[in-house]
Amino acid sequence: MFSVREGQSNNYLRDDGGVLMERYENQNDIQRNFQTSVLEHALNSISFRCEEQDNHPEQVESYSIAIGKAMNMSYKDLKNLAKAAKLHDLGKTFIDQGILNKPGKLTVAEMEAIKKHPEIGYRLLITDIRYKKLAKCVRHHHERWDGLGYPGGLMGGETPLFSRIIAVADAYDAMTTNRVYQKTKSQKEAVQEIIENSGTQFDPTIVEVFVGKVLLSARTSYTNKK
Repeated sequence: MFSVREGQSNNYLRDDGGVLMERYENQNDIQRNFQTSVLEHALNSISFRCEEQDNHPEQVESYSIAIGKAMNMSYKDLKNLAKAAKLHDLGKTFIDQGILNKPGKLTVAEMEAIKKHPEIGYRLLITDIRYKKLAKCVRHHHERWDGLGYPGGLMGGETPLFSRIIAVADAYDAMTTNRVYQKTKSQKEAVQEIIENSGTQFDPTIVEVFVGKVLLSARTSYTNKK
């Protein structure tokens, strides 16, 4: 038989439980707000780099969209591919710029630091519902077709399609754009290197589309304008 005092005790427990739940939800809100703030800072940094210093994210986005169109992707997929490509190096905003812009050869420790950027980008994006579906694409854009890439060592089709597309676009733009740490390659040299690494570093189907359709179409269009 329950006494009034026992009933009161149960109410106190329920009240305490409500307070604890409220505190838990408040802590979650604080954490979500902090994560959103960090992500917004990173996104703003990417935008600043595109506008003032380095248009690499925009170039990779442009090449990726061209590949996607040549592969007859849907409008929805093209929009998501564009977002993933634009954000592929998001994690680099948290890597020491001195390492990223070092003109000489990187040490093992410096190389390991740079290799963390896909995982950092993933952890930033996975917290936001707007980008959650794209997080894995960003995480795996440095995987290789032969399984020797990072961070997951994924092989072939295990790597998300968007990541495989971004890998080709990223490499081509990096090779043909001025960088303090490497000599700029001509378009012909860059294409040759991508072809040579087809089936090892890059998805051969995407290489075929990029070289045989995207770049060929661009050259044809340029020639016709002369």
